[in-house]
Amino acid sequence: MKKIMLNLSLALATGAMLLTSGCSKDDDDNKNTGPGNALAVMKADEDLSLFAEAAEKVGLGGTLSGGAQITVFAPSNTVFKAYLTDLSFNDIDGMISVRGEAAVKQMLSYHIL
Repeated sequence: MKKIMLNLSLALATGAMLLTSGCSKDDDDNKNTGPGNALAVMKADEDLSLFAEAAEKVGLGGTLSGGAQITVFAPSNTVFKAYLTDLSFNDIDGMISVRGEAAVKQMLSYHIL
């Protein structure tokens, strides 16, 4: 019985040491030092520029460039162009003129959290 208790104690002590040795100070020094806001990030990325352009045209520029922390699931330009082509639009302005600014704004808003 003593041997079982000794082995159990040794196993628990070893497990506790292994668990606590993996703990270290959280590295919060890596702050995002990017362009500053979602709109600037999308404008700087040539593959997201169509979403940024469309967002500005329907009045979402302030939302995307404001100080609030947001997440944007922006489609790439390739996907955005394919979407426009599938709906028989030549460009963003064509989509806005047919669908209306409010409808396009609502559609783009689904990509912003």
